[in-house]
This record gives sequence, C-alpha cells and structure tokens, in this order.
Amino acid sequence: EESDMRIPRLMLATVGVAILAGCAGGPSVRTNVDAAADFGAYRTYGFVAQPGTDRGEYATLVTRVLKAAVAAEFEKRGYHPSETPDLLVNFQGHTEDKQSVDGMVVGADFRRGLGWGLGGRYGGEFSCYRDVRDVTQGTLNIDVIDRNRKATVWEGTLARELTSDEKKDLIKSLPALAGSVLKAYPYVAGQTAPVVPAK
Repeated sequence: EESDMRIPRLMLATVGVAILAGCAGGPSVRTNVDAAADFGAYRTYGFVAQPGTDRGEYATLVTRVLKAAVAAEFEKRGYHPSETPDLLVNFQGHTEDKQSVDGMVVGADFRRGLGWGLGGRYGGEFSCYRDVRDVTQGTLNIDVIDRNRKATVWEGTLARELTSDEKKDLIKSLPALAGSVLKAYPYVAGQTAPVVPAK
C-alpha cells in the first residue's frame, strides 16, 4: 500500500511546487526608452524646476534625498551636474495601502478518491486557497528628459511591497529604492550604446 501511494504523493508534491513557483513574484523595474534618442550626446544632468515629489512652493525632504541618490548614480556613469544640462531628471512617488494575494497554498487529502490512472488505489484532491493580507505598496518613478527636445528619453518605475523597516523610515530607504530603479538605466555619459555601468 505504501508503494501504491508513492507516485500520487510525488505527483502532488511536484505539482504543488510548480504552482507555488508560478505564483511567486518579486519586485521588478519597468522601463521605457526612446529608441531615437542619441544617448552618446548626453554628458551633463540636472533636475526639473519642481520635481513631482515637491509640494507647492517648497522642496520636500523626499526630493532632497532623491536628488542626492540620483546624483550619486549619475556621477558613477560619468555625467556631471550643470546649470544648462543635457538631461533633466524628475521623480514621482507614492505609497498605497492595499490587500495582497501572496499566492496559492496547496494541500492534498488522500482520503478522497481522485483517479490518477496509474494503477494505484490511492487518490488525492487538491484544496487551494489564497493568503490575503494588508500591505503597503510603494511606487517610485524616475524620468530622464532631453532638455532641448523637452521629451522623456528614459523612464523607470519600481513598484513593490514595502518592508516593515521601510514603512517605519521611508526617507532612509529612498537611496536604495532609487538605486534599484537606476540599476536598470544602462547608459554612461558620451556613449550611445547601452552598457552595464561599473558598480
């Protein structure tokens, strides 16, 4: 009897792993690029007069932290700050409380008869449910703009669930979040073809 159960149990374990793997998802950065832009012509950068993270007539702490993070990443790539830059950078960010579906939890009940067509007399039945919980999702968008053309040439967006530490001190977490977005920016100053920047 034990040997008869071995194949169905193995199948259940394999299918369960496949389902869980299919449901798993991690943070991802979505990007768009202007294929007509000549990135080799860009050597300097600056920021739009009023980034999307500002409020009214004053610069927020979020804006100041993001400017410093972007400056560090751009200077790694050979760009230099300028009052009349080739590129302008803008950012938008927000948080949203929502419910998250973590994935499918799979169980099996061998007491019920579900035919496997394998000659064994033991069967099983899946019982699936989803783990729903309250989370805070953070979204950060960074736009890189050709100042002369007044057109966005690259944009990156990171949207993911914030950890408990990030929710407690979002300002402290912003440089790492901005760095995650700009890791997807594949250009360096004065070079047209995309490259992987040195870390």
